[in-house]
Amino acid sequence: MNGYKFTRAWFDFCFENPDKIKPIHHAIYVFAIERCNRLGWKNKFGFPTDCAMETLGIKNYRTYIKALNDLVSMRFIKMIEKSKSQYTSNVIALIGNTTANTKALDKALQIARHGHCKCN
Repeated sequence: MNGYKFTRAWFDFCFENPDKIKPIHHAIYVFAIERCNRLGWKNKFGFPTDCAMETLGIKNYRTYIKALNDLVSMRFIKMIEKSKSQYTSNVIALIGNTTANTKALDKALQIARHGHCKCN
């Protein structure tokens, strides 16, 4: 998969499950995709907590780790190895989650586009 397909699957999931998603989930997941891209699409890669928190403006570790664990339970990120101290990073892998219904979002966007384009 590439960055577009990862974000497409993510937004399809978000559309189908708006009650499960918070802005912090978007921030962490998109940052993980960006990091993976910069590392040449490695299968697994280090995801340093301090770097992610600083980059995303997250101040509370508990807030960050809860959202990261949510992404793991939603099956968008696989936790390969948990950090053992502040000197090591979590090792994660991106999962190509395609369980969301992609047609629902496409149809909703198409209806919205037609509704906005009509001029009287």
